[in-house]
Order: sequence, then structure tokens, then C-alpha cells
Amino acid sequence: MKAQLNYLRRAHANGNLIVFCGAGVASAAAKLPSWPALLDGAMDYVKANLPSKENVVRLRAARKLGSQGDLPGAFQLIQESLAESSLPLYESVHYEGYLSDVFRSPALASSDLLESLRNLNPRLIITTNYDLLLEEYVTQSGAPAPSVTWLNPSQIKSMIRIGRGVVHLHGRYDVPRSVVLSTSDYQRVVSEHDATEIATAIFHSGVLLFVGASLEGMGDPHLSKLLDSFARIKSDSDLEESPHMALLAGRPEGSVVARLRRLGVDACTYGTAYEELPTFIRSISGPDEITIRARPVRNTIETVSRAGSLGEAVGSVGEFIKSSIFRGRDVRVTYTELTENSEGDRQLESRYVFPANPTRNVFNYPLSIAAWALLEGRIIEWPRDAESLCNLGLVDHLGRLRRARELLDRDYTQASPEIQRYVDLVRVRKAMDSRTLTLKDFFQDWDSAQPRSRYAQFLSVPVPIVDSFGNREKISEYGVFNIDSNEELPLLDVRSEESLKLASAIVATCYSVGAKW
Repeated sequence: MKAQLNYLRRAHANGNLIVFCGAGVASAAAKLPSWPALLDGAMDYVKANLPSKENVVRLRAARKLGSQGDLPGAFQLIQESLAESSLPLYESVHYEGYLSDVFRSPALASSDLLESLRNLNPRLIITTNYDLLLEEYVTQSGAPAPSVTWLNPSQIKSMIRIGRGVVHLHGRYDVPRSVVLSTSDYQRVVSEHDATEIATAIFHSGVLLFVGASLEGMGDPHLSKLLDSFARIKSDSDLEESPHMALLAGRPEGSVVARLRRLGVDACTYGTAYEELPTFIRSISGPDEITIRARPVRNTIETVSRAGSLGEAVGSVGEFIKSSIFRGRDVRVTYTELTENSEGDRQLESRYVFPANPTRNVFNYPLSIAAWALLEGRIIEWPRDAESLCNLGLVDHLGRLRRARELLDRDYTQASPEIQRYVDLVRVRKAMDSRTLTLKDFFQDWDSAQPRSRYAQFLSVPVPIVDSFGNREKISEYGVFNIDSNEELPLLDVRSEESLKLASAIVATCYSVGAKW
């Protein structure tokens, strides 16, 4: 989640983040109905206002289609019931009246989510919702934001290029002709060349952040066509590098992750409950304000500059991690250095430990959490990141994937007792090749064999961290700080993360400047 949050922050900082709001936003903010509830309400309206034998038959058929999941087909029958015989559907008083009854001036139930979106100050918001909550509440100008429907592709084009506002891909309730509900409505919007062309352009113009959009919602006939178009022109590595993002609660199943990826969308967990969503969205606009005490940093840098060896320099940074970043915490800190033998086999060897009594482990490269932190150049938090997909696109971009894959077939790797005991190499190779590899696929739980657990959590902090040091195209790999604890209080938060990035950068500088030692 940390890597995905940083990715969203970069997109936001670059002005390249486009918010895509689904029905979940309207439901959370104003208790507006979901599609099934909207269908139930429409059937009640017809029964109360337009009772006839024909409509009784239509409602019975609509209810059956709805129960089978064919909501567009059910709404097709509802529209036929609401239409007035002498007028087109979109001029029907009953059709317009029903939409107005539901979506006009909804009572705000909670403003938290809308305020968090407003805090992002998005230039462009895309939505499939029919209400005008976004225009009214998610704007910083003091006046309702301008909005446009798919019926006006030239206005959408102008808004994409130089404007601000809301694009209603499925219409607005107060423009009945624009509302996309039924099978025939979907046929209209999908066959409308200009509208589809412009909507597709939106999907290519930035990073879409799906909020309140279910997997089923993203599979509707119009939206899935646009997403399929996006996914087809992306290579596998591009999908890893610059995907759209869907915010989901909890830990999504692998099948959900795979289905979204086929649409060019990555699943991003914002927390375990809806209440955490506004907080996560607020964090995208920037990390919380943090304070790092200057004196310990200054003292560490001075000690490093006077060090007589690389070991002394790294030891000073290790002491800074233990006594300053995790002051008063029960943690162990170990630094492992990347080594390579004459045959080209690599491993991470414990060089410097703080305190001096922890086990001096040797970690396989690439099949260890520490090694993968170094490969991706990011801090890994265990066990929270256990289900995280390995960012193979980034590893490929950094020029490390081919070498890592080759090492899986080396005798050195296959002969490792730990690999033989804990890792299914065949499965790992297949998962790496199919880009479905997760960190838990190769985690080696040595601690489980001990009579007493030595840790409840750990961090692997690479040197360097990719987003905070050097040129991403030519960045080197040096080593990893492993920090573990039996405490339940998480080791990684906004303050400790930024401080650990600083510690990593100091050690990386010691390597990169051409050490005096």
C-alpha cells in the first residue's frame, strides 16, 4: 500500500490524477440508491402512478431480469412503462419526474468523503453518477463546478485540455436524454463515435483513481469497453508502471486483482473499513506534516564523516535508527550487504548488527524479503505487505528482472536448504513469468522453527530507496537494513518512513562517493 500511495502522490503532485467517482460515493454521502435499489424504486413508481395491464406484465419481467443480474434489460422495460405514448421517452413527464424525485437535492448524510475529495482539488472528475453532488461539494471556487455529459463531446474535449469540472459519462438526472440506464441507452453511448473517442481520451490523459466503483460497476458495457481499449495498448510492464488505481476495502481476492489488471487497473487497499477511506484520500495530497529532530541527524552525519571504515559509518547510521528513529522502542537492527561470488551468485550477508548478539543471517538473492526490498528499492513492512504483488514492471524498468529470473535457475539457489524447505521454486517461477508473484510466495519463515518467537514484525529498508536517491535508470544496489521487533505497535508510520529514507540515503552516499576506506 505504501508504494501505491507514493505512486498516487506523484500523480497528484504532477497534476495528473483524475478522480473517477462511482455509485459508492453518492451512496456514502447522501444515501442515494444503488442500481438494484434504483430499479426497485422505479418499479414502485410505475405501480403507484401508471397502473395498467401492460405495465404489470413489464414489471414482472423486469423483476425477473433484475434478479438475474440484467439491470440494463430491466430498466429497458421500466423506461417503456414510464414513456408516454405520444412523446419520446426523454420528453416523458413521468421519466423526468422519477429521476428528479430521486436525485434532485439529496440530503447530505455525511460530508467526510466529499470533503476528502475536495481536499485533493482535482482539476477533472469523471463519474457515472447522475446526481450533482460533485459539482456542489467538490469544488474550491465557492460556486458549483461546471459539468458536461457525453452528449457534448466538444465541451469534454475543452475541459480535458484547459478546463476544470465534472464529466458525466452516464449523464445527469436533469438531462434525461443523457441518462444511461437501459440496454438501448448503452447502445446509444457505445455507438456514439465522438463520445466514445473523447471518453477514451480521458482514460489516456492521466492516472484514474476509482473511488466508490465496484468491480461490477467497472464491468458495465460502456466503461469496460473504454478500459479494454486502454488495456490493449499497454504492455505488461507498462501496466505495472502506470496503471489506473481502484480503492478497495480489505484485502481483495486474487481473482479480483487479476480481473482489474486485465482492465489496466491495480487494486489499492485503503484500509479494512469504509471509515478509513476519507483519511486515505486526504493522505494522497501529501504526507502528514512531520518533524525530524535536527541534532541527531547532524551528529550522525558528523560521525559518518569522521568514520575510519565503511563499517563504522554504517554503524553510526544503525545507531541513529535504533536510538533516534525508534527511540524507546524494543527493536533490533541489522545491516546486510549485497555480495557476489566468482560464479555470479548473489546473497545478502549480515555485516553490521546492533546490538551485537542477533543471528548473523544470510539472505538469498532474490528469494528473500530483504532482497526484494532491494530489488524494488522500497521499504517492505512485514507482515502487512505479505499479500502485496511484486512490482515486476518497476524491477524490469530498473534493469534487474532478467538477472533475478536467471538466478532462480542457478544451482546455488536450488541447493539452499532454506529454499528447499520453505519455497516452491516451480510455483515462484510461474508466478514471476505470469506477473502474479506476491511476497508471501517466497517468504522463508525461519522464526516458526524457533522455540520462542524472535519477532512479530519487521522492516526491510533498502540502500538506496529508489524514489529518494539517484537516477532510477542507473541506480546501484548496496544492502538492506533489517529492523525487527516483538512489539505490536507498527514500526512504520509517516515519520519513521521519512526518517528511514534519510538513513538509507546517508549510507547510499557513503557507497556512491567512492569511499575513503
